[in-house]
Amino acid sequence: MYSERVERAIRLALSAHAGQMRKADPQIPYATHPVHVALMVQEAGGQEDGVIAGLLHDLLEDTDVTPEDLEYEFGARVNAIVQEVSEDKSLPWRVRKGRMVERLRSASPEACLVAAADKIHNLETLVEAHKRAGPGIWKAFRGKPEETMRFSKDVFEALRGRIPQSLEAAFSRALNAGFDLIAPGA
Repeated sequence: MYSERVERAIRLALSAHAGQMRKADPQIPYATHPVHVALMVQEAGGQEDGVIAGLLHDLLEDTDVTPEDLEYEFGARVNAIVQEVSEDKSLPWRVRKGRMVERLRSASPEACLVAAADKIHNLETLVEAHKRAGPGIWKAFRGKPEETMRFSKDVFEALRGRIPQSLEAAFSRALNAGFDLIAPGA
């Protein structure tokens, strides 16, 4: 899906995330993540606003881009989707994760696509990084491995039946692979 709006969103994501790296694998630029999320949203049938929100989904959490900036550049719908999937990082980890799960239980269809793609890609890259670097990768995360995986499972449960079957199946596979990482004796 190419449009001038998508092109602007790609440029903004690359610019705003410039210099940021992935937690699980600090050799990978962070901007690869929103691109993967947007591609997954598109593959799952997301429309242009959903694809753009996938590209921009972490801007409010991790950059100085504001909701007003998003609305001005991409419209109220994109801004609303991004806000639905954004956490308030001023809150303690468990509180903000709990609020996210509750919000996703009644989120818009587009926000459900973005949230699912986000979690799937995070889990997949976590598993790959764990294969390469071992369990030390968990030190980069605020939550303990069990808490991180529990949050991912709670997101899955909140989205179950509300996302396309292909995305739900991919989420289930990624979730199982993540839990395999923390299983006793793994």
